[in-house]
Amino acid sequence: MSTSKKNSRRAPYVNPYIRATKAFVNGADESEIILGLDLSLRKTGVAVIWNSGHETFLIEPPEELREGGRLLYIERELRAVVNAYEPNYAVIEGYSYGSLTGQFALGEVGGIARLVLTGNDIPYVIVPPTSLKKYVTGNGNATKIVMALQVQRELDLSIHDDNECDAYCLAALGSHVFELDLVKFTSNDAREQIARLVRENPTSAPKKKRAKS
Repeated sequence: MSTSKKNSRRAPYVNPYIRATKAFVNGADESEIILGLDLSLRKTGVAVIWNSGHETFLIEPPEELREGGRLLYIERELRAVVNAYEPNYAVIEGYSYGSLTGQFALGEVGGIARLVLTGNDIPYVIVPPTSLKKYVTGNGNATKIVMALQVQRELDLSIHDDNECDAYCLAALGSHVFELDLVKFTSNDAREQIARLVRENPTSAPKKKRAKS
C-alpha cells in the first residue's frame, strides 16, 4: 500500500504589528523609541513609547498551545514587534521569586525576550517588580489597581489592562533610565535613585544607542 505525505507547508507569517498607527508612522521617525515588556506565558504586556505617543497591547498565545508551542508563539510575536517598531531601547520586568514553580516557566519566556533583544542589538535593562511599583507609586508593595490609578492621576492616561499598564510603566521608567524624556512622571529623589540603580544594574545590556535603519 502506498502512502503519500500531505502538503503541510505553513502559511507565510504576516507581521500583525505592521498595523502601526498613523501617529506612530508620522511621529516616530525622528524619535527615540522605547519598548516595555511585562512578560507572561499567557498575557505578555507590550508598550511602545515615542516622542508624540504610545501604543500598548498584549501577546496572547492561543489556549490550545502548550509548552514549546506557546514559547515559539511568544518568540515569533516578540520578533514581529521588534521588526515593526525598531525600538532603540527596551525594559524587561525582572523575576519575582515568591513562587518558584511559576518562575521556571517565566524564566523560559525571559530567556526568549533577552535573546530577541540581544540578537537585534537592542540595549535593555531589567527592573525588579518592587522597584517598578516604588517608582510609580512610592510603595514597593502597591497593587496593580494602585499602579493604574497613579498613571491616570499623574499622566492623565487610562490603561485598563493590568499587563499593558505594567509594560507602559516599565517603558516610562526606561525613558528615565536612558534619559530620553519621553514620559513626564514628576521627578523626585526616590525616582531618581531607582533610575540610577537600574542604570547601574550589572545584568543590564550595555547602554549603547542603536542606529535606526
